[in-house]
Amino acid sequence: MKNLKKILLTRFLVLLVGSVFFTSFVTYIFMKSLLVEKNIDVSELNILYLVLVPIFLFTIFVSFYFYKRVVQRLSDDINEITQYLKEISNKNYEKVIRINYFQDFLEISLLLKNLIKRVNQKDKKSSKK
Repeated sequence: MKNLKKILLTRFLVLLVGSVFFTSFVTYIFMKSLLVEKNIDVSELNILYLVLVPIFLFTIFVSFYFYKRVVQRLSDDINEITQYLKEISNKNYEKVIRINYFQDFLEISLLLKNLIKRVNQKDKKSSKK
């Protein structure tokens, strides 16, 4: 099974880099055609791109920051579920799980709690026999 962080990182980077290059390419073509129509020197387009490059870089850094936040939150919730399952495997049925960020993980944790209740009841019944 592939690592979720690696999958998210590669998809994020491909989408981000692709969208930035596509946007910059379309902008360059559009601006060049406008400048040629109006007989303006193309060197002004290069100056414009020197202004636009920091904006693109800022966009990349901001989106990377949000990506890291999402991955960290995913890791926190996944680690919480993993620790919970380890405690349950050690027959510590009183362990409490706290999911903080994602609704899907919360649903999984509720299903796990219900399953643990059943396992705990079966263990109690089998120990009485």
